[in-house]
Amino acid sequence: MLLHSIEVDARGLRAELRIGAPVDAIAGYVGDLRNLKTWWPEHPVYRRLRGDGGVGSLYAWVYLARGVPVAGLSRVLVREQPARFEYRAGPPVLGVRFAYRFTADGDATRVDFSCLTPLARLQGFRDHFVPEVTRALDRLAEQLDRGRGHPRA
Repeated sequence: MLLHSIEVDARGLRAELRIGAPVDAIAGYVGDLRNLKTWWPEHPVYRRLRGDGGVGSLYAWVYLARGVPVAGLSRVLVREQPARFEYRAGPPVLGVRFAYRFTADGDATRVDFSCLTPLARLQGFRDHFVPEVTRALDRLAEQLDRGRGHPRA
């Protein structure tokens, strides 16, 4: 579950959540971008084009921007299992950098999530993207909490 409301500034957004499952299970699930379509349904397609999921791996996706399909690519930038995972989605200039840091928190995992993008300066960012991210992170926590690190079928 989200530990507090998502923080937003001109660079992007940041959130913290706690999931009742082990770090390696959470990091492994989040670090496979093909799973994104199960907890972030605005991404109905997320397919690995090349690589093994590590640094440099390339993915193709479809994102539903307010119902309109937009195709794009993501590249894994950092994969330090089970502590850290980062990737860039979209073109270099307008791209979005997503970062996750995973730390043990008792029998659970604390996930520090950030999304950095120049798009955060746009008027509609807070109104549209922040609620979407909130729903996605809530779904992620719900799926992995109940499954103790293994998503529900």
